[in-house]
Amino acid sequence: MRSSPKGVVLLKCKAEKATATLQFYVSDQSDMPILGRAACEQLQLVKRIEPLAKTSVSTKEELINMYPSVFTGLGEFPRVHHIYVDPTVTPVIHGCRNIPLAVRDKLKETLQDLVRRSVISPVTEPTEWVNSLVITEKKNGSLRVCLDPRDLNKAIKRQHYSIPTPDEVCSNLAGKSIFTILDEKDGYWQIKLDEPSSKLCTFNSPWGRCRFRRLPFGIRSASEVFQQKNCETFGDIQGVHIIADDMIIAASSEQEHDEILDKVMERAKAAKVRFNGEKIQFKVKTVKYMGHIITPEGLRPDEAKVKAITDMPPPEDKQALQRLLGMTKYLAQYIPKEASLTAPLRQLLRKDAVWQWNPHHSTALENLKSALTKAPVLRFYDHKKPLTIQADSSKDGLGACLLQAGHPVCYASRALTDTEQRYAQIEKELLAILFAARKFHQYIYGRTVMVQSDHKPLENIMQKQLCKAPARLQRMLLQLQKYELNIAYTPGKHMHIADMLSHATVGSEADDSGDLYEVLNIPDKSAHTVIQKMKSVFARHGIPKELVSDNVPFASYEMQAFAASWDVKLTFSSPGYPQSNGLAERAIKTVKHALKKALQTGTDPHLVLLSLRNTPVTGLNESPAQMLMGRVLRSTIPCSSAVLQQSTPQHIHKRLVDLQSRMRRQYNRNAKTLPELAPGLTVHMQSRRGWVPAVVVQRRDEPRLYGANACRKDIQEKQTTLEKNTSQSVQRR
Repeated sequence: MRSSPKGVVLLKCKAEKATATLQFYVSDQSDMPILGRAACEQLQLVKRIEPLAKTSVSTKEELINMYPSVFTGLGEFPRVHHIYVDPTVTPVIHGCRNIPLAVRDKLKETLQDLVRRSVISPVTEPTEWVNSLVITEKKNGSLRVCLDPRDLNKAIKRQHYSIPTPDEVCSNLAGKSIFTILDEKDGYWQIKLDEPSSKLCTFNSPWGRCRFRRLPFGIRSASEVFQQKNCETFGDIQGVHIIADDMIIAASSEQEHDEILDKVMERAKAAKVRFNGEKIQFKVKTVKYMGHIITPEGLRPDEAKVKAITDMPPPEDKQALQRLLGMTKYLAQYIPKEASLTAPLRQLLRKDAVWQWNPHHSTALENLKSALTKAPVLRFYDHKKPLTIQADSSKDGLGACLLQAGHPVCYASRALTDTEQRYAQIEKELLAILFAARKFHQYIYGRTVMVQSDHKPLENIMQKQLCKAPARLQRMLLQLQKYELNIAYTPGKHMHIADMLSHATVGSEADDSGDLYEVLNIPDKSAHTVIQKMKSVFARHGIPKELVSDNVPFASYEMQAFAASWDVKLTFSSPGYPQSNGLAERAIKTVKHALKKALQTGTDPHLVLLSLRNTPVTGLNESPAQMLMGRVLRSTIPCSSAVLQQSTPQHIHKRLVDLQSRMRRQYNRNAKTLPELAPGLTVHMQSRRGWVPAVVVQRRDEPRLYGANACRKDIQEKQTTLEKNTSQSVQRR
């Protein structure tokens, strides 16, 4: 009963050592006097105790002791799960499979243990579905019991729920330096099934039928259901990322980490979720997660997976090579030029390819293994930093790299199809950009991206109206419309990452007197590299008096200095007029055709070159080897020793001159002598931009070669493209 006070009075009170003046309310009721909390504090009858600061958990043992219920027993997510099936699918009943005698006792113990843990229960009544039992042995020797629900899966309706990829998780780890990995114990078994769903999961055993009361392994919808349960329970906690039964906690400081961990533990305790204490990776700087190594600096490949590939012996058949390349593809994001490195190996997987493991395949495999061992650390994607894409194409591959602040975030590469290899270079370059945009879609969509390309015409193509681009480029440009890309020309020498897709080049030299080809594998076309290769050729065959070549790299200062010191005259073919060096062009065509055939048939390319040198020249009946060395070279074709005896070809020089004279007369039947051009004569020269005016400056020493000045730039051109005009014309391709 409540009553209104009649008045208020202040009285001096004393309790033990404390004295205080307190306010009393006077009532006319004979109730028990009440001393309030504030009065008790003033008289020191009660003391205020401040909450203790929570101490940081430093070891996983402390964590387990602090939350023992979270690490013991079998968990059970809230709410039972119902498996939806298509009623039009006919149920299937499987008989009991034979169980090896060696594991029957262990299997019986395992099933009895699962009955005690309420994971399964015996079935006596009829059920529409009966599945087969599958057992696998764990690393610790115990058995894992699973269903073989191949027929049941055809009837189950999936609950489509998005499962994040490792790339999506890692893109949220920028700036994080402390990590913890939690593994849910018996993950699927923590989801309880309702009665109808449990009967669907009935299986046969030697001791009768049983049904799963918890979600079994093998059900087609299990991974999506489990992911959904986890996201409903822990998905709203910042700093927590989940894929299947692996949960990663990422934080930038120890205090933030402990706060997140406390939320996870309390949530797991309330939801009856259980973790495996033996598999915890607790509060570490470097953590293994989903096959990758996560560090504060970024992402790097798992050493165990790299070692598994580097320790693999050379494959002995196509199936072994497919397994090797499959393992490599998982780590492709760490290899800047994976498509180029594996190109020689992938040639062996063609349907028409004959399996023959050659030395160049071993070299490609070793280069691939070396690239894996030197794989860089990839930075985490940071949505606050600007994005840059480097894209490049080579003759048989595309490569791209996503960069932030100059550091790689992800690599991507793929091989070109046979059709794409026949694209024009500008089409390949745009295809590389399209490939990069698709590959990095989750990072670049909705953001402004700088695209670096070493193909300058792409800048103009992107600025033109779509209708003015060629049809094939239009198709690619349409697919790029949804991205905000700014393409900037960057010379290849500054694109250190994407430009590594360029392949090693094959150099070719031909002897003008006898069709003797020297084919050399060169890593690049720099003057220094070419000079070193030429020295080895000259050391074998002698120094030539004259060397006819194109301008790059033979027109460089280093090449001219080399030619002067070795007493070699350099003669350059006209730019854009390969016919002026027809012998070399024909040699390249012949060698490329021969090497292509060797690759298709699995023949050793060195044997192919040997056959070319032993093949008689049309009209001479002598091979290049006979003309140079005076003998037929021994090959794999059986022959008598008499054929290999050395003999000097008779009148070979005269016969060669006569042959060339006949060919010259045949060609000149439809040719005519061109008039001389005087210095100062105005001409037109054909360039990539069309016909441009030029002025003849002087005549060169080489036949029908003139120096011309076009657009204030000195250029030398062949007279074969000159015609009298009001001005004359010079064609430059």
